Amino acid sequence: MAGVYIHIPFCKQKCSYCDFHFSTDHSYEQAMSDWMMKELKQRSMELQHEAIETIYFGGGTPSILPSGQISSFIDKVKLLAQLSPSAEITLEANPDDMTASNLHEWKKAGVNRLSIGVQSFDDTLLRSMNRSHNAEQARAAILRAKQMDFRSLSLDIIFGLPEEGLKPFEEVVAEFIALAPDHISAYSLTLEKGTVYHHRSQKGELDLPSEEEVERQFIYLIEELSKAGYEQYEVSNFSRLGHISEHNSSYWKGKEYIGIGPSAHSYNGKERRWNISNNMRYMKLMAEGEVYWETESIDDRTAFNEYVLTRSRTKWGLDLEYIKMRFQINLLTDQEKILSRYSGKYELKEGILRLNRAGLLLADRFASDLFKV
Repeated sequence: MAGVYIHIPFCKQKCSYCDFHFSTDHSYEQAMSDWMMKELKQRSMELQHEAIETIYFGGGTPSILPSGQISSFIDKVKLLAQLSPSAEITLEANPDDMTASNLHEWKKAGVNRLSIGVQSFDDTLLRSMNRSHNAEQARAAILRAKQMDFRSLSLDIIFGLPEEGLKPFEEVVAEFIALAPDHISAYSLTLEKGTVYHHRSQKGELDLPSEEEVERQFIYLIEELSKAGYEQYEVSNFSRLGHISEHNSSYWKGKEYIGIGPSAHSYNGKERRWNISNNMRYMKLMAEGEVYWETESIDDRTAFNEYVLTRSRTKWGLDLEYIKMRFQINLLTDQEKILSRYSGKYELKEGILRLNRAGLLLADRFASDLFKV
């Protein structure tokens, strides 16, 4: 078992771009944590096969939980399974939650990696996104965390934001690099249905950059991070040496994991499982002893498509011998026409097909062209 994902389904407020599953009603926060503990116990047999390598607190906003609850989840995993001594334990945190006291308690509980939702250092954009922090809070929080000497600090940045041209974005990137985090995750703004940004866009109230402008921002980010010593090991993820996200990498490498809490996903190599995305119904069904999840068997077609989709986005690339042995597909001959469309966008070395920097900009399109239908 590679990892445990714990979905904390609460936030202080709804960001303008977010369609993740969460609630801003905290009145039943403790009850939810109790039921999630029970799910962990119910599924303890799934944790027995091998040591747990990663624990990841996602959401939602895990950092809004009382630090004692974070500690309790980690202790519960230790009680139910063997936790690797070098396990990566990540907490997603908002800057405004990163008080000196909380940082101390998180580290004491065993958290050794923080994924910090900075998004930008432009206060106008932070207000537009309805973030709960400002730029100064983010700077101060990062410096406090550095003083606490966590194993890794990761910062999130969003590009393609409304009314953000290349020049302002360059200034934001410079500040990210100056703070010298161990890891940076970069996300292009997407307009998800039901979000404030999508609603404003439909009404013609959102001044979004063109696709060409968004691509220029991303290319600039890639180039600047490369100069600063960061490796683009996945399309959206950049790391200094020794600071790759082990948990997220387990998804791209097809390792097994379990997800705890409403909307959390699990994967055991043969089957994918996901909990319902409804807090009250999750707790109600658990209390009644009813099924609170759905499952999907992974057939060979799905397994191949998922392998191509995830690995194409990474530095690990497509293992041609594995594809041949596992799926009876000789990619170079069976998909020769498709590969010819991407000439100059990939390299072949020691049986591994990897997209180069230009190819990574087309990774999802490349994968979909290779899909078995």
